Amino acid sequence: MHHAPTAGWSAVKVLQEDVIVVVLCVLIVPAKLRDDVHLTLIVRIRVVHWVREDEVAKALGSVSGSTGGEASPGVHGLGLVGTSIGGAELVAETPNSVVTEGTPEVEVSVQNQGESTENGVTIVVIANGKETTQEIAALEAGAEETAVVPLTPAPEGETTLEVEVEPVPGEQFTDNNEATYTVNFE
Repeated sequence: MHHAPTAGWSAVKVLQEDVIVVVLCVLIVPAKLRDDVHLTLIVRIRVVHWVREDEVAKALGSVSGSTGGEASPGVHGLGLVGTSIGGAELVAETPNSVVTEGTPEVEVSVQNQGESTENGVTIVVIANGKETTQEIAALEAGAEETAVVPLTPAPEGETTLEVEVEPVPGEQFTDNNEATYTVNFE
């Protein structure tokens, strides 16, 4: 005799702020007893395994395209849209001159050219061999954001400035992720 499930329920309970427990029960009751059965089910769950932050980041990264996990399905790609210092747009592979006082700041415009939100987008600026990084926490698909990278110590005279937007998981075309500028700091 085959008994089909006659009742089922599921519950989601939040234990503390960061642990979610899902319980799913299916009761199998013979057809002739279905009207006469009244059940009370008490479930006690003891959480003995705490969720590790790195495991959560990796799991969420696979959904959102984070650098902490594998790429989610779809197209992934970032693009270096432009670089400026003090409002003066720099042109790659040609001499640029900027007048600065104090600590110059490199403004790097980045666009998410993929289909998923990218998390932890890293921008690297190298001036006179010194590497400085800045991170954009999250960049929605199609969105553009500018990261501001201070140059300390302030470069003087002619300086080679290398700018790179680090590729994200799943990114296949990276030719538009970097540029090199020759900048004369006055």
